[in-house]
Amino acid sequence: MCTHIHFTERSLDEVKRPSPEIEPRHNHYLWSPLAVLVLALATWMALNWVDNSARSHLQNGITTVLRTTQQALRSWSRQELNAANTWAANHLVVDLTEALCDTPPNREALLTTPAQQRLRDLLSGVLGARGYEGSLSSGRGISISPLPEIAMSASKTCFLEALIS
Repeated sequence: MCTHIHFTERSLDEVKRPSPEIEPRHNHYLWSPLAVLVLALATWMALNWVDNSARSHLQNGITTVLRTTQQALRSWSRQELNAANTWAANHLVVDLTEALCDTPPNREALLTTPAQQRLRDLLSGVLGARGYEGSLSSGRGISISPLPEIAMSASKTCFLEALIS
C-alpha cells in the first residue's frame, strides 16, 4: 500500500501570516486595564473638580455671610455708641446723675431719691425698646438695683462721670 502525499506550493507570505481565525486574542488583556485606568483617572479628576468647586462655592458663601455680619455689627455698635453718647450728654440725664451723686452714699437714700426714679422712668423706655436689661449702680459700690446679683460693680466715683471723662 502506497500512500501519496500531495503538497501544494504556497508562497512564504501565506505561511508566515496566520489566518484571521487563528489571530491571537491577547490584545484585550492590554487594552482593558488601560481603559479602566483612563476611566478611573477621569473619574478622579471629575470628583476632584466637583469637590474644589463645592468648597469654593461654600467658602464664598460663608465669606459673604461673615462680611455681612461684621458690617452689621459695626453699624450696630456705632449706633449704640452714638445713642449712649447722646444720652450721656443729655442735660436732664446729667442733672439727674449729679443729683444721685449728691445723695448720701447708702442704699436707702439712693432708692428713695426722686432723681433715681425719674432717671429710671426716663431710660426705661429706651432700654426696653432696645431689649436691654440692666441695673443702676450708685457708683459708690452700693447696688440700687431691684436685682442686686445683676448690679454693675462700680468704682468710688459716679458711674456717668467715669463714662464721660
